[in-house]
Amino acid sequence: QRFHQQVLANLARWKQDRGLRGVVMVSRWGFGMGLVSPIWTDRVPEGRETFLDARAHNPQEALAYLEAELSASLDKVGDQNLRVLLVMPSPLQRVKGPHCLSVRPAVDCFVSREQMAAYSGAVEAAIRRVAATRPFVRLMDPKDFMCTQDRCPAMLDNTVVYRDDNHVTDTFSRASASHFTSGLQWLIQADHASITSEEK
Repeated sequence: QRFHQQVLANLARWKQDRGLRGVVMVSRWGFGMGLVSPIWTDRVPEGRETFLDARAHNPQEALAYLEAELSASLDKVGDQNLRVLLVMPSPLQRVKGPHCLSVRPAVDCFVSREQMAAYSGAVEAAIRRVAATRPFVRLMDPKDFMCTQDRCPAMLDNTVVYRDDNHVTDTFSRASASHFTSGLQWLIQADHASITSEEK
């Protein structure tokens, strides 16, 4: 949270001194929301959930605070005539990818799209609501290239995707870099004042 606030506080200076044109916003969005994570070691007994926002007492309140805070943060970026490439929740693995691949066939090492939707669906809906009213924001969903139609595997196209249960390997990062090209090119174009809602 402190890092996030420091970044927002420096946007105007970085734009003037360093030519900043846009911001990539990424987070483990479902973390600290009181949701049942696909990651087995993240799960806690019901009633013992912890919330990233100390004001929240249940997942519904946590989601409302997330939506409000995200809206405020995006507006601060927009006030500087900067664009935002907002990366949606990435798929998580039930167990650490390398461990699963070392003891099970690769076909058994995955998280299903259904599991991810149950975990992050409400968060993703909130993000989309916030972005829909801000034409200077573009969404990018890693599941588009990290998942098949029904699952998000720990190994994809003979490449090990995960180095644990939620971070990708250097090899996969390099192999998937081209998927970010369009979004990054859009990010560094003209100020957001020239964007129309049809571009989103």
